[in-house]
Amino acid sequence: MGDRAGEAMTLNNIGGVYSALGEKQQALAYYQQALPLRRQVGDRSGEAATLNNIGRVYDDLGRSSRRWRTTSRRCRCFGRWATGRARRRR
Repeated sequence: MGDRAGEAMTLNNIGGVYSALGEKQQALAYYQQALPLRRQVGDRSGEAATLNNIGRVYDDLGRSSRRWRTTSRRCRCFGRWATGRARRRR
């Protein structure tokens, strides 16, 4: 119950299974549960991956405008993650 990072990863993986089975709405529900947990634990790369998965589902559902908004958020998230990594290496 206290392992938020593990819970987020599990929810994201369940979303991936539903997506692979073609159950896109169910996949989206799991990804959307995983996203705030990824943010809570500060997992920027996981957040970017989950945003990417959400974007793919929107694309599969024919909602490409939502995909572009999600992709934009993913890029900003990844940019913050990469910047943080570069600072830690110095």
